[in-house]
Amino acid sequence: MSSPELADVIRTLRENEQYSRAVADSAPDAVVSIHKRGTVTFAGRVAGTVFRYSVSEVMGKCAGWIQSSQRQFLLNAERQEVTAFG
Repeated sequence: MSSPELADVIRTLRENEQYSRAVADSAPDAVVSIHKRGTVTFAGRVAGTVFRYSVSEVMGKCAGWIQSSQRQFLLNAERQEVTAFG
């Protein structure tokens, strides 16, 4: 592949990444991409809010860790709700 062709491929990849991030960041739900090994490779803006971590903290983490964290958050919220209305 020649240098101009490589430059075009890199430019196209960057444009596609920017588009994907814009779509994920505008979604009302958490958008997360997980590698087959179980690590987070992409997280939209809402994912950080849902998991109560910044997107940079979520990136590269094991999806099981995030799920455990979310599960603990939900359990704590349920406990608080039970206490408040108990």
